[in-house]
Amino acid sequence: MNIPVEDVEGFHLEPMHRIPIQQKMACSSKASPIISKFSFYKDKEYMWSFVTNLRGSGFRIANKFTKEIDEIHQRLYPVLKEAKKTRKRVVLNLIN
Repeated sequence: MNIPVEDVEGFHLEPMHRIPIQQKMACSSKASPIISKFSFYKDKEYMWSFVTNLRGSGFRIANKFTKEIDEIHQRLYPVLKEAKKTRKRVVLNLIN
């Protein structure tokens, strides 16, 4: 991600864990996802400013939202997709 080492050493993270791989996927070449939580919001936002460096690398980072927000996203995403097809300028904003 090309984040300066001294900045990474300053990140405060909660204990991390991996999501277990199911038996049928054990022979898969994909690694299991790592779940991590930042202790401070500013560290998370700083890390997100470097996410564009991951494009094309095979790695990805995603936010973990609550179940309610995920349900809202599932309802709104088709509307967003349809509006983009008609070349309208739209943004999906989940923050109230």
